[in-house]
Amino acid sequence: MTLNGDGKGRFAIDFDLIWNKAIPQGCTKLELQLECIYHADLLYGNWRYYTIADAQSRFLADEERLKLMEDAKFCEFKNGDNIHLAHPALCSDLTLTTVALMNGGNLRVLHQGPVRIRVSNDAGVFFDVSKLAP
Repeated sequence: MTLNGDGKGRFAIDFDLIWNKAIPQGCTKLELQLECIYHADLLYGNWRYYTIADAQSRFLADEERLKLMEDAKFCEFKNGDNIHLAHPALCSDLTLTTVALMNGGNLRVLHQGPVRIRVSNDAGVFFDVSKLAP
């Protein structure tokens, strides 16, 4: 997982195409791109081979977002001088993305907006999964 200075992040894993025929031949990496990451937890699991078992993203309801105002993880947003990034409770499209891995690990990310999913081949050519035929 990498995080850029602008708050954008990505989670990239190697994968095979045995289960998904819509992905172009030769693609070996799956990448989740996330806007404005507020918080991320990664539990590695029992072994280092990452196979996705399940993935979900959902927007947080107003009540869930407001509870974040009292969460100690985000106290600096209320008290600090950083005016570039609003408190996550004020983000109208605050999203929780959870990726469960076959090795017992999981990734949980609180971020702004939807997840963009891309695949790439060894030459570094990327394909937007939303534009590929099912």
